[in-house]
Amino acid sequence: KKERVYVTLNGYRNDDFTSYVYVSEDAGQTWKSIANNLPASPVNVILEDSVLDSVLYVGTDNGLYISVDGGASWQDFSNGMPNVAVHDAVIQTKAKELIVGTHGRSLYKIEISRVQELTKDVLTKNLHLFKVNDRTKSDRWGSQNYAWGKPSEPSQTIWFYSNTDGIVTISVTNEAGIVVHTQKVEAKKGLNSFNFDYSLSKEVAEKWNKKDKNIKIKAAENKKFYLPIGKFKVTISKDKSSESKTFEILNPKK
Repeated sequence: KKERVYVTLNGYRNDDFTSYVYVSEDAGQTWKSIANNLPASPVNVILEDSVLDSVLYVGTDNGLYISVDGGASWQDFSNGMPNVAVHDAVIQTKAKELIVGTHGRSLYKIEISRVQELTKDVLTKNLHLFKVNDRTKSDRWGSQNYAWGKPSEPSQTIWFYSNTDGIVTISVTNEAGIVVHTQKVEAKKGLNSFNFDYSLSKEVAEKWNKKDKNIKIKAAENKKFYLPIGKFKVTISKDKSSESKTFEILNPKK
């Protein structure tokens, strides 16, 4: 929006460590503070997201912060970074990455495609599960390519949004409704993720082999059992809320 202007100020040279962040919706004729719950700290940069204008990123002398509601509230966005001042930030739109420049601790980047999906519809839900990618099956899963190397193990980071803190239960089922994987994740309000390694227990593998004679799940070299080619459903649930997404393990010969 061309009439919208942001400005950040700092007064640390005068021993004033108040966070100053303002927005104008009329090209600077009037201004409104959106510092709100930002911790008191000199503010060095503000950046509006390239996809969702309700998402803002702010760099302060005490780290990086994010707002998903236009500055009405802020959350710490510095996980994985040292405790360092953030002096600049830009978005690489094609790669969907936020690049952060710090004072004396180099550059950091984070993939923000899920942040850019935090629309108002998503934020009003108790739980939201983002897209789960398909994966091509490999006979090398769990095998060592070299005697000195580690086994090749598949993995996918699956993202979800929770509007409250709490324990989220994850389950993966096959087309026959058999639960092939379960786990619990301690979720925080906001974006969360967990790693799924496509494995299932020996007991589930044996149960599946007995129920479906067309399936022959065998242990890999690393003693793990991996999901076969087929369609699956991931479900996340917390309290009385749940959401599901489907994914497929593809045949490499097709």
